[in-house]
Amino acid sequence: MFNTGDVVRFREPLTREEEGERFEVLEMRGERVLVVSLCDLPIPPTYVYLAADLERVPTGTWLEVGLKAP
Repeated sequence: MFNTGDVVRFREPLTREEEGERFEVLEMRGERVLVVSLCDLPIPPTYVYLAADLERVPTGTWLEVGLKAP
């Protein structure tokens, strides 16, 4: 489904904050995905989400939210 290094977002964001969130895939764990938040924090948080809740961000579009390239 996803590859390590893919940039993903929520398929159906529940809040306005979730609309702008972007994550980098670190590892696939069966039906779940380990991701790291693409943010400006010194130690970015990691999360595990269901792969079905995420979608790959089309190439080039994630830069439009003002984040640095990984």
